[in-house]
Amino acid sequence: MFNSIFSERPFLATTLVFGALAALNSFLFFVFIMGIGVYPFSSVHLLEIVIIAFFIGAGVWYYRFLLAEQEFIFFQGAGIALTISVVSVVLYSILMYFAMSSWFPQVFDLHIATQEAAVFADRANIKEYELILKNLANTKPIHIAIDEFIKKGFILTVPVIALGVFFRRTDVVALDTREETEKKKK
Repeated sequence: MFNSIFSERPFLATTLVFGALAALNSFLFFVFIMGIGVYPFSSVHLLEIVIIAFFIGAGVWYYRFLLAEQEFIFFQGAGIALTISVVSVVLYSILMYFAMSSWFPQVFDLHIATQEAAVFADRANIKEYELILKNLANTKPIHIAIDEFIKKGFILTVPVIALGVFFRRTDVVALDTREETEKKKK
């Protein structure tokens, strides 16, 4: 059943497979940096965007390869890239929610403690400081998952557009030089 669905709809197959691979590899990178003792929400965490962008590029290239000799325009490339991006970010956010709520709750507690320490070190206004601490006390794992979804979703729009432009295939006539076009007219 799945084989026939994927063979009849290469767009669906490509976006789901490459989106799931991107999300899984990003999450495994998160677990890896957590396992080696690095704070998982540090700047190293942003390398997950590179992993997702790599799988977006691979997915667009694969879909273009499936179309072989057909024209592949910008909107097809950007559509595939955007769909892979959305699938990967949604799945990654779901994995992050489960990681923070049940699999690794100590990482969630460490994140809240680190944020409280950062707020304490930079307290300028007492009322603002108390409000931020109150909001941190109410933070739940779903808030981190939504934050990851928004951050990665907006940041990945740049590679989506770039990959759509890079992998497009234009008509052969548009690539002819002026001299070759004049020779054809004579």
